[in-house]
Amino acid sequence: MNEVFLLWGFGLFALAGLILVLELFIPSGGLLGALSGIAAIAGVVSFFRFSTGWGLTALGALIVLAPVSVSLLLKVWPHTPVGRRMILGSPGSESAELARSQALAREQERLDLEALVGQHGEALTDLRPVGEIRIGAEHHEAIALGPALERGAAVRVVDVDGSTLKVRQA
Repeated sequence: MNEVFLLWGFGLFALAGLILVLELFIPSGGLLGALSGIAAIAGVVSFFRFSTGWGLTALGALIVLAPVSVSLLLKVWPHTPVGRRMILGSPGSESAELARSQALAREQERLDLEALVGQHGEALTDLRPVGEIRIGAEHHEAIALGPALERGAAVRVVDVDGSTLKVRQA
């Protein structure tokens, strides 16, 4: 009958290890980690019920192996394919796709604005020094280099700064 406690001790230790591994893959807010600790402590109690020698050995093993196994899992896990996917997100994840499309849109906007360098337009507002201009059918924010420009003045785009055109009187 005493051997049952020995089997329970090994079984609870194995269960604690399994639950600890599950904690890495199932987001539980630490609940699975706490259950793993409870199972390990119950395993130590079972070993003590079998004999004091087995209980002390199990307690020593738990004190040494628990921090070592947790730190090893935390060092190795981020480098596994599942760990990388959970931490960084998959390459096709929605946030990565959104960031990629936003970067492409910003780059396209920059190229479109740089194509306007040398173009002529008209000041829609007073540029003192910032205002709005029209080139063709498009309206753009612009900053006047040099003296302020009155509404209706002919302007020429000389440079681009971010999403702002730099203009001089034409």
